[in-house]
Amino acid sequence: MNDVMSGGLHRLWKERKILVENVIFPCHNILIVFDMQVIAFRIFDAVNSVKRRALRKVDEASLEETQIYVCDINPNMLNVGKQRAAERGLRDNKSLIWVEGDAEALSFDDNSMDGYIIAFGIRNVTHIEKALLENLPS
Repeated sequence: MNDVMSGGLHRLWKERKILVENVIFPCHNILIVFDMQVIAFRIFDAVNSVKRRALRKVDEASLEETQIYVCDINPNMLNVGKQRAAERGLRDNKSLIWVEGDAEALSFDDNSMDGYIIAFGIRNVTHIEKALLENLPS
């Protein structure tokens, strides 16, 4: 559906979101809301990229601190993401955390995330303002 709605441009937007906004850096908690496994895997790959680690002089211990939370209100979509992670050999990876939750009432502590990504998933939110306010620092 995203391909149809954006003419395929959403793929470029996702890449730009990750690279231009510099979302991918170790030692941070990143929250991805609504069926965004593709972005989660791209961030995971970038964080673990040997070249990127060398450029940023990242030590191996800090990689273990990076947490990528994939949150969706639909447990079936989370299961699809988990299956895709398993297919990539990431079933037991502790950096990818799958959380069932509502974008309008997140269960995370205030200021516990360093990055928040929601793209086309915003169309699944009934009260967009509430969801966006939920993610602002208090």
